[in-house]
Amino acid sequence: MSLRISVKVFLPVIAGVALTLVFLLFAGHEGGAGAAAANGASIRYVAVTGNDSGNDCTGSSAPCGTIQRAVDQAASGDEVRVAGGDYTSSSIVTHTDGFTYTQVVFIAESLTLRGGFSTANWNDSNLIKNPTVINAGGAGRGITIIDTNDNPVAVEAFKITGGDYTDLGNTLGGGPNDVCRSVDDCGGGMFVKNSAAHLKNLVIEDNNAGSMDSQGGGLYLWSTHAVTIDSVTLSHNIADNGGGMVVTSLYFPLTITGSTFNNNVAENTAGGLYLRSNIQHLVTVENCQFFDNIANEGDGGGINARLAANSLLLKLDKLLMEGNQADEHGFAIYLDAAGNVTPTATLSNIILAGNKRVTGTVDEPEDAVISVAPNFTNLVVNMQHITAADNPVASFLYAEPAFDPGEYVTVTVSNTLLSGFTYGFTAAEEDDTQATVHHTNTLFYNVDYMHNTLDGTPVFTATNPIYDDPQLKSNYHLSQGSGAIDVGIDTGLLDDIDGNPRPLGDHPDIGADEYFEIFLYLPMLSKGG
Repeated sequence: MSLRISVKVFLPVIAGVALTLVFLLFAGHEGGAGAAAANGASIRYVAVTGNDSGNDCTGSSAPCGTIQRAVDQAASGDEVRVAGGDYTSSSIVTHTDGFTYTQVVFIAESLTLRGGFSTANWNDSNLIKNPTVINAGGAGRGITIIDTNDNPVAVEAFKITGGDYTDLGNTLGGGPNDVCRSVDDCGGGMFVKNSAAHLKNLVIEDNNAGSMDSQGGGLYLWSTHAVTIDSVTLSHNIADNGGGMVVTSLYFPLTITGSTFNNNVAENTAGGLYLRSNIQHLVTVENCQFFDNIANEGDGGGINARLAANSLLLKLDKLLMEGNQADEHGFAIYLDAAGNVTPTATLSNIILAGNKRVTGTVDEPEDAVISVAPNFTNLVVNMQHITAADNPVASFLYAEPAFDPGEYVTVTVSNTLLSGFTYGFTAAEEDDTQATVHHTNTLFYNVDYMHNTLDGTPVFTATNPIYDDPQLKSNYHLSQGSGAIDVGIDTGLLDDIDGNPRPLGDHPDIGADEYFEIFLYLPMLSKGG
């Protein structure tokens, strides 16, 4: 005989402060940095107990005292290793572009800047054991990276805090060469322009981009080359637009993985991530969390993206978006487009919960968790395996084309789970525009109306809608007996929000989670064996 035990196994997405701590733990275990920099380049050493005077920073027993001294001494390709401690002392640098930049660390050549070391161990970086803090103390930002082009700058294992760029943007009236691209101040914590960068295991926290129309409270990317952002926490940063992060003029790939945007505040638009303008290359955001970000007077509590080229420009996959707020459209996600183009965005394996209007009240049917409402041109959006529940708003989706005749929005939705809405899908048209929403195998639970037309004659197509109880757990994963199990269609996705394989049954499950069981066969032991 044998005993069969059925167990649901998953790796839950964890929200709140605990998630930040998880990322910090991973950030703290960088592993060995190695005894020598790559390709024979030099290693420079920095400690708060060090001395800059006459020092080229190459002696581990006689480190420099400031990060800037080591960066200034470094040649292209060198590595700067920084021992734990607080690094302040911001300074003003006049770059070859004629503008001034104010920060603790200014970088204009390819190198690696890595924190988390101790003076007793220069080989192993550990941000938890050796907290390495770049604190601008309200006098500028933490780090500025300028004009390295395709030559990457790697920054790893730092906390960047205390930045304030108020009245330091030195703009010249909105011209193309302004430091902050036609805005007053930008990049409260960190600024990257015309450079490739690898940002890893950073905490960018409690920074302020500055004065009116400021951009990017934590991080500002402008006309960058290839950038990767891995295991970075952007938390409690403030700006007028893009409380956490702003990207503008993007012509090279940007990848954000394993990162957290939480409690960032935009006084106007985009609480968390703002893809602001001239987004003409693919932005990939995977395995990330957006929670409790606020756009006080604008669109996009968690993510606000304006896409501007004829291609796939935005890929969102495996996201938890919880508790984000906005005042206008897209309390979690707002998708926009500009130019004589038709961009495409894909959204998959996303949990949306607790996203709402800033005021906390439901006022209009266009109050939605996701808004696809381009201001200037066409937009195509494909959504697969979305779970949206416990969002105190009227609609899951609001779709509205731009106002010019002939403009259109097309949204295709598959295997999506909707719980607790007045309307599943709301759309509006003006003049000769066209809004089209196709959805297949959508599970509706406590949804009053499937479709809602505000203006015009939008086209709604529903294929095989399902009305059943998803039996969601507190983490919005499926429980045994859920009506969402094995009733989806094949969308080509091979895994779910936790990285578990999809499908595991005869058919994919509906929503972000793929429920599965492990069967254990245990022998029944009798007396005497």
